[in-house]
Amino acid sequence: SIFLVVLPSPGPTRIFRLAYPQPDYVRLARRALDAWRELEDAAGEELLVMTGGLYAGEWAEECGQALASCGVPREWLPAAEAAERFPGVALDGIERLLYQDDGAVCLAERAVSAQARLARRAGVDVRERAEVIHIAVADDLITIETEAGAVSAETAVVAAGSWAGGLLSELAVDLPLRPTFAQ
Repeated sequence: SIFLVVLPSPGPTRIFRLAYPQPDYVRLARRALDAWRELEDAAGEELLVMTGGLYAGEWAEECGQALASCGVPREWLPAAEAAERFPGVALDGIERLLYQDDGAVCLAERAVSAQARLARRAGVDVRERAEVIHIAVADDLITIETEAGAVSAETAVVAAGSWAGGLLSELAVDLPLRPTFAQ
């Protein structure tokens, strides 16, 4: 029995980028971009709106190095050129910016809906907006209790973000997770 519990993405959009200061993240993002394209093809709709990405400051320097080490095309724009190409961006005090073509706006709510639709089409029992209350393991089965009822399976993937720590602590899995904002 395969099932999927889908919680709505809190908001219509997210960003997608290849620009990260760590080469491992850049490589993962490149693979993710391929997976996004496959999902778009399967869903028959656009889920990433390609916009390119502009980055400034020390973080941009680190990202530029990581992108270069992975062979990802990018360019450094002097502030005057960036102002001409992107007139809506305030560039006060910025001398140059990193530009990378593969920045995008992810249509998050649409993407979650597409994934649920494709999963249903493949025979998956999808339970949307069913909050997970408890997870238990017994006799080689994982039981996930939701407000819409319990479901048992041999394998479960818990992708609850910073909430995963609380859910998994019931299984004696201690993950010291905390939401952070990285600049």
